[in-house]
Amino acid sequence: MKHSEVAYSKIRKMIALTELRPGEEIIVSELMKQLSLGKTPIREALNRLSYEGFIKVMPRKGMLVTHLSVDDLNELRALRVYFVKFVSEQIIAHTCGEDIERLRGIQDKLKGKNETFMNAIEADLEFHEVTYELCRNKYAERMLKINLYLSIRLMVVQKPLNVTVKSVIKNYEQLIDGIHSRDVSTLEAFFLNHINEEMERT
Repeated sequence: MKHSEVAYSKIRKMIALTELRPGEEIIVSELMKQLSLGKTPIREALNRLSYEGFIKVMPRKGMLVTHLSVDDLNELRALRVYFVKFVSEQIIAHTCGEDIERLRGIQDKLKGKNETFMNAIEADLEFHEVTYELCRNKYAERMLKINLYLSIRLMVVQKPLNVTVKSVIKNYEQLIDGIHSRDVSTLEAFFLNHINEEMERT
Protein backbone atom coordinates (compact mmCIF):
# COMPACT_ATOMS: atom_id res chain seq x y z
CA MET A 1 0.00 0.00 0.00
CA LYS A 2 1.27 3.48 -0.89
CA HIS A 3 2.31 5.72 2.00
CA SER A 4 -0.37 8.24 1.07
CA GLU A 5 -3.02 5.47 1.29
CA VAL A 6 -1.72 4.45 4.71
CA ALA A 7 -1.85 8.08 5.86
CA TYR A 8 -5.35 8.51 4.43
CA SER A 9 -6.72 5.41 6.18
CA LYS A 10 -5.14 6.24 9.53
CA ILE A 11 -6.09 9.93 9.59
CA ARG A 12 -9.64 9.12 8.46
CA LYS A 13 -9.99 6.67 11.33
CA MET A 14 -8.54 9.22 13.79
CA ILE A 15 -11.23 11.66 12.67
CA ALA A 16 -14.00 9.04 12.78
CA LEU A 17 -13.09 7.99 16.34
CA THR A 18 -12.63 11.67 17.34
CA GLU A 19 -8.96 11.29 18.19
CA LEU A 20 -8.94 14.39 15.99
CA ARG A 21 -12.02 16.22 17.22
CA PRO A 22 -14.42 18.43 15.21
CA GLY A 23 -12.96 21.94 14.95
CA GLU A 24 -9.46 20.79 15.88
CA GLU A 25 -6.57 22.17 13.85
CA ILE A 26 -4.59 19.67 11.82
CA ILE A 27 -0.85 19.95 12.54
CA VAL A 28 1.10 18.21 9.79
CA SER A 29 4.31 17.91 11.84
CA GLU A 30 2.42 16.15 14.64
CA LEU A 31 0.83 13.71 12.21
CA MET A 32 4.27 12.99 10.74
CA LYS A 33 5.49 11.98 14.21
CA GLN A 34 2.37 9.99 15.12
CA LEU A 35 2.23 8.06 11.85
CA SER A 36 5.98 7.87 11.15
CA LEU A 37 5.38 9.15 7.64
CA GLY A 38 6.82 11.99 5.56
CA LYS A 39 5.22 15.32 4.75
CA THR A 40 4.30 14.47 1.15
CA PRO A 41 2.05 11.43 1.88
CA ILE A 42 0.46 13.29 4.81
CA ARG A 43 -0.29 16.29 2.57
CA GLU A 44 -1.71 14.02 -0.16
CA ALA A 45 -3.95 12.30 2.39
CA LEU A 46 -5.16 15.61 3.83
CA ASN A 47 -5.98 16.96 0.37
CA ARG A 48 -8.09 13.87 -0.31
CA LEU A 49 -9.81 14.13 3.10
CA SER A 50 -10.55 17.79 2.41
CA TYR A 51 -12.17 16.87 -0.91
CA GLU A 52 -14.29 14.22 0.86
CA GLY A 53 -15.51 16.61 3.55
CA PHE A 54 -13.54 15.44 6.59
CA ILE A 55 -11.31 18.52 6.71
CA LYS A 56 -11.88 22.17 5.87
CA VAL A 57 -9.08 24.40 4.62
CA MET A 58 -9.30 27.83 6.26
CA PRO A 59 -7.34 30.76 4.77
CA ARG A 60 -4.61 31.85 7.19
CA LYS A 61 -5.89 29.34 9.77
CA GLY A 62 -4.69 26.08 8.25
CA MET A 63 -6.80 22.92 8.18
CA LEU A 64 -9.59 22.09 10.63
CA VAL A 65 -11.59 18.91 11.21
CA THR A 66 -15.13 19.59 10.00
CA HIS A 67 -18.16 19.60 12.27
CA LEU A 68 -21.09 17.26 11.69
CA SER A 69 -24.67 18.08 12.69
CA VAL A 70 -27.67 15.82 13.20
CA ASP A 71 -29.06 17.21 9.92
CA ASP A 72 -25.84 16.15 8.16
CA LEU A 73 -26.18 12.70 9.67
CA ASN A 74 -29.78 12.39 8.46
CA GLU A 75 -28.69 13.30 4.92
CA LEU A 76 -25.94 10.69 5.04
CA ARG A 77 -28.41 8.07 6.25
CA ALA A 78 -30.85 8.97 3.48
CA LEU A 79 -28.09 8.15 1.00
CA ARG A 80 -27.48 4.80 2.70
CA VAL A 81 -31.19 3.98 2.51
CA TYR A 82 -31.14 4.78 -1.20
CA PHE A 83 -28.37 2.21 -1.73
CA VAL A 84 -29.83 -0.57 0.43
CA LYS A 85 -31.42 -2.45 -2.47
CA PHE A 86 -28.25 -2.19 -4.57
CA VAL A 87 -26.04 -3.38 -1.69
CA SER A 88 -28.41 -6.28 -0.95
CA GLU A 89 -28.51 -7.38 -4.59
CA GLN A 90 -24.74 -7.18 -4.92
CA ILE A 91 -24.10 -9.19 -1.76
CA ILE A 92 -26.56 -11.92 -2.73
CA ALA A 93 -25.06 -12.10 -6.23
CA HIS A 94 -21.40 -12.17 -5.26
CA THR A 95 -20.87 -13.73 -1.82
CA CYS A 96 -19.52 -17.27 -1.50
CA GLY A 97 -18.55 -19.76 1.19
CA GLU A 98 -15.22 -18.03 1.83
CA ASP A 99 -17.06 -14.80 2.62
CA ILE A 100 -19.24 -16.59 5.17
CA GLU A 101 -16.12 -18.05 6.77
CA ARG A 102 -14.59 -14.59 6.94
CA LEU A 103 -17.70 -13.20 8.65
CA ARG A 104 -17.74 -16.11 11.11
CA GLY A 105 -14.06 -15.51 11.87
CA ILE A 106 -14.65 -11.83 12.67
CA GLN A 107 -17.67 -12.77 14.75
CA ASP A 108 -15.64 -15.29 16.78
CA LYS A 109 -12.91 -12.71 17.46
CA LEU A 110 -15.52 -10.27 18.76
CA LYS A 111 -16.73 -12.81 21.30
CA GLY A 112 -13.38 -12.42 23.07
CA LYS A 113 -13.59 -8.60 23.22
CA ASN A 114 -14.30 -6.72 26.42
CA GLU A 115 -17.63 -4.88 26.43
CA THR A 116 -16.35 -1.30 26.20
CA PHE A 117 -17.82 1.54 24.16
CA MET A 118 -14.77 2.02 21.92
CA ASN A 119 -14.52 -1.73 21.27
CA ALA A 120 -18.18 -1.62 20.22
CA ILE A 121 -17.65 1.37 17.92
CA GLU A 122 -14.59 -0.18 16.26
CA ALA A 123 -16.51 -3.45 15.82
CA ASP A 124 -19.44 -1.56 14.30
CA LEU A 125 -17.07 0.29 11.97
CA GLU A 126 -15.53 -2.98 10.80
CA PHE A 127 -18.98 -4.53 10.31
CA HIS A 128 -19.97 -1.78 7.88
CA GLU A 129 -16.62 -1.88 6.08
CA VAL A 130 -16.87 -5.63 5.54
CA THR A 131 -20.48 -5.28 4.35
CA TYR A 132 -19.50 -2.74 1.71
CA GLU A 133 -16.54 -4.87 0.59
CA LEU A 134 -18.96 -7.77 -0.04
CA CYS A 135 -20.63 -5.65 -2.74
CA ARG A 136 -17.63 -6.32 -5.02
CA ASN A 137 -18.05 -2.83 -6.49
CA LYS A 138 -15.07 -0.61 -5.74
CA TYR A 139 -16.87 2.64 -6.57
CA ALA A 140 -19.86 1.92 -4.36
CA GLU A 141 -17.53 0.67 -1.62
CA ARG A 142 -15.47 3.86 -1.73
CA MET A 143 -18.52 6.13 -1.58
CA LEU A 144 -20.26 4.19 1.18
CA LYS A 145 -17.10 4.10 3.29
CA ILE A 146 -16.79 7.87 3.01
CA ASN A 147 -20.40 8.09 4.21
CA LEU A 148 -19.62 5.67 7.06
CA TYR A 149 -16.55 7.49 8.34
CA LEU A 150 -18.28 10.87 8.17
CA SER A 151 -21.33 9.69 10.10
CA ILE A 152 -19.75 7.50 12.77
CA ARG A 153 -18.18 10.55 14.45
CA LEU A 154 -21.55 11.67 15.79
CA MET A 155 -22.09 8.26 17.36
CA VAL A 156 -18.73 8.51 19.09
CA VAL A 157 -19.60 11.95 20.47
CA GLN A 158 -23.11 10.97 21.58
CA LYS A 159 -22.11 7.56 22.97
CA PRO A 160 -25.43 5.73 22.39
CA LEU A 161 -25.90 3.07 25.07
CA ASN A 162 -27.32 0.42 22.73
CA VAL A 163 -24.14 0.13 20.64
CA THR A 164 -22.40 -2.87 22.19
CA VAL A 165 -20.03 -5.60 21.09
CA LYS A 166 -22.89 -8.04 21.66
CA SER A 167 -25.17 -6.06 19.32
CA VAL A 168 -22.52 -6.09 16.58
CA ILE A 169 -22.11 -9.86 16.95
CA LYS A 170 -25.88 -10.12 16.43
CA ASN A 171 -25.58 -7.95 13.30
CA TYR A 172 -23.07 -10.42 11.84
CA GLU A 173 -25.45 -13.29 12.60
CA GLN A 174 -28.32 -11.52 10.83
CA LEU A 175 -26.10 -10.65 7.86
CA ILE A 176 -25.00 -14.28 7.55
CA ASP A 177 -28.62 -15.47 7.81
CA GLY A 178 -29.60 -13.01 5.09
CA ILE A 179 -26.84 -14.26 2.81
CA HIS A 180 -27.80 -17.88 3.46
CA SER A 181 -31.40 -17.09 2.53
CA ARG A 182 -30.26 -15.97 -0.96
CA ASP A 183 -33.24 -13.62 -0.78
CA VAL A 184 -32.62 -9.94 -1.58
CA SER A 185 -35.75 -8.76 0.26
CA THR A 186 -34.66 -10.51 3.49
CA LEU A 187 -31.25 -8.84 3.42
CA GLU A 188 -32.81 -5.53 2.42
CA ALA A 189 -35.18 -5.69 5.41
CA PHE A 190 -32.24 -6.33 7.76
CA PHE A 191 -30.27 -3.33 6.47
CA LEU A 192 -33.28 -0.99 6.65
CA ASN A 193 -34.05 -2.10 10.19
CA HIS A 194 -30.38 -1.60 11.11
CA ILE A 195 -30.44 1.99 9.78
CA ASN A 196 -33.72 2.71 11.61
CA GLU A 197 -32.18 1.49 14.87
CA GLU A 198 -29.25 3.86 14.32
CA MET A 199 -31.68 6.74 13.83
CA GLU A 200 -33.38 5.92 17.13
CA ARG A 201 -30.02 6.07 18.92
CA THR A 202 -29.40 9.64 17.78
